[in-house]
Amino acid sequence: GTPIKLAPIDAPHLETLIIFSGGLDEAAPKELGAAKLPELTHLELMFGSDNYGCNCTMDSLKGILSGKGLPKLKTLGLKNSEWEGELIEAIAKSAILPKLEVLDLSMGVLWKEGSAAIIKHAEKFEHLKQLILDDNYFDDEQLDAIQKVLKNAQLGEQKELDEPDAEEPYR
Repeated sequence: GTPIKLAPIDAPHLETLIIFSGGLDEAAPKELGAAKLPELTHLELMFGSDNYGCNCTMDSLKGILSGKGLPKLKTLGLKNSEWEGELIEAIAKSAILPKLEVLDLSMGVLWKEGSAAIIKHAEKFEHLKQLILDDNYFDDEQLDAIQKVLKNAQLGEQKELDEPDAEEPYR
């Protein structure tokens, strides 16, 4: 997790920004949240693990989730994260969500708490063209429950739990 310096960001014509990281430093989403990116329509952040230096928190995402500097954002990817219900709650309450067409939460650790939060806030996600949930840890029962309330959910392939019988299996 080597910190990257993005600020000040002056990219009035930038339309797509994708940051791949195995350990994203909290400065990146904070600086993007403070930036003015008037033409940005597609933003993806891959957070990674604290084992690799990710020190992002929900607080790091406040600016992005407020949507103030992202008036044209239509696709938001908050991928490869270790958050579950906390992430869904923050997005469901965000100002940016109603503007989005695609929300990509793939490659994460979403499981029981995540599926419960998605179902709880299903009405907030109904307007999306796609809610991408591939490559998480949902089991068949959770996938069926999500699909029942959200026809726009793209569930794809899911990862297997390393220790399915453990009280809190490693994901």
